[in-house]
Amino acid sequence: MSAGHAERWRSIRARGFWSFVLVRGVLLFSTGLMALVLFLLWMEDSPRLGSLSSNWLALVVTWLVAGVSWGSLTWFSSEWLFRRRLREQASGEGRDAG
Repeated sequence: MSAGHAERWRSIRARGFWSFVLVRGVLLFSTGLMALVLFLLWMEDSPRLGSLSSNWLALVVTWLVAGVSWGSLTWFSSEWLFRRRLREQASGEGRDAG
C-alpha cells in the first residue's frame, strides 16, 4: 500500500466498517444498484424470463448479500494491507534510529 493509499484509507476507515460496506459494497458493488434495478425491469419485460421474474425478491437478497460480502472482503483486505504498512514503517523506523 502506497503512502497516498494509506492516507486515503485512514479517512475511509474513520467513517467505519458499516459505512464502507453499505456504500462501497452494496451501492457500488459491480456496476451498482442501478444495474440491479435495470435488470429487474428487463426481466419483467422479457417473456422468456417470466419464471425468473417471480423470484425478484431472491435476486434482491442475493445482490445484497453479494454486496455485503464484497464490501467486507474489500474492507478486511484493505485493513490488512494498511496494518502491514504500519508494521513495516514501525520496524523501518526502529532500524533507522538504531
